[in-house]
Amino acid sequence: MGRHEPPETLRIAGETYRCAARFKVDAFAATAVYVPRPGSAIDPLADADAVVVKFGRTASAFGLPMAWIGAHLCGKERDMHRRLAGIAAVPAAVDRLESPGRAFRHTLVRRYVPGRTLREVPAEELPDDFFAKLDVLLDQVHARGVAVMDLNKAENVLVDATGRPHLIDFQLSVRRGVPADRRWWAWVPGSAWWLGVLQGCDRFYIAKHFAHAQPQAFAQTHGDLDELRPRLTRVWRRFTLPLRALRRQLLVGLKVRRGRGTADTEFS
Repeated sequence: MGRHEPPETLRIAGETYRCAARFKVDAFAATAVYVPRPGSAIDPLADADAVVVKFGRTASAFGLPMAWIGAHLCGKERDMHRRLAGIAAVPAAVDRLESPGRAFRHTLVRRYVPGRTLREVPAEELPDDFFAKLDVLLDQVHARGVAVMDLNKAENVLVDATGRPHLIDFQLSVRRGVPADRRWWAWVPGSAWWLGVLQGCDRFYIAKHFAHAQPQAFAQTHGDLDELRPRLTRVWRRFTLPLRALRRQLLVGLKVRRGRGTADTEFS
């Protein structure tokens, strides 16, 4: 957002919301939680009407315009939430953001789900059937013609207070067209096959988290993790791991991040 911080207040569906907490800030978006005024003085994040607001990038980088990326990713994520509407474990998108009006194309608003990310939850606190429920949730998402594409990050799986999984962050997701679509690319030949490949990668990354959190249960159910690895992820790793390491070193050198240069060390 350049020199601009997430605003202290927003107007959504005729009601004023105030910023209660700021979450992740990365190269493409800044994310914050907003609650209706006055909100709870004890625990504002317990408010059932709280929303998550993701502000897409508007600032340029090294003189290159980047606002189009923020607008594209936020619009795409809103579209994914509409596609997945009705799936209880995917937070519903909230329209009618009234301020800042001009920034709407760079902004996603969705319902807030209290909980912790899968990375934050100790393995011993996960219910025995957590990954079975996560598989069922992924089946529901895939049935809508969507591949999540970013499940390698445990931060994108949310665990609520009852131990149930939720999926968040769909800005990298892809989908295949349905009859209601009118886009020229919606029915490109081979798109169903390609979507199946990407959904297979989703399943592998869930299996990877399962193997890490509950290795004995995973071994009994699936055997060896590496045998499940799709060919696409093998090829992808050869190219992306060196590039990721170089990018992290660059961000540490520029004092944008600290330590190992991972996203959670980024200065806000």
